[in-house]
Amino acid sequence: MNKNNSLRRVEEFSLLYDISQLLESSLDLSQVIQPVLDTIVTTLNILQGAITLLDRRTGQISIEASRGLSLSQRSRGKYKIGEGITGQVVASGQREIIPNISVDSRFLNRIGVAQSNERVISFLCIPIKIGSDIFGT
Repeated sequence: MNKNNSLRRVEEFSLLYDISQLLESSLDLSQVIQPVLDTIVTTLNILQGAITLLDRRTGQISIEASRGLSLSQRSRGKYKIGEGITGQVVASGQREIIPNISVDSRFLNRIGVAQSNERVISFLCIPIKIGSDIFGT
């Protein structure tokens, strides 16, 4: 393992530790979800981020925490299971990495991510699981 890979691994483990500390700080998810997202976005130098949760009663997936999104964008971030990339990740339980959202028809752009010919915007969507149950992304 070279020095860059070793440093990357240390950063990843540090991030996981920081998240575990935040999750242990409260049993109320609503109190820790934004700090968890803030830690991820800051550590990984992400421009925009969101955590979605699945409402099992309605089958709707909604943004519950965000960084870099307006309230209007956040309110438009609603999906059904299987709909768009977020809905597909909830349905499959498998992560999706989209290198360029402008060339992937599954990216619905419901929240209005600024797209430009001058830069490529990537999208990473990871399921939130406890055991085999998926709670969001």
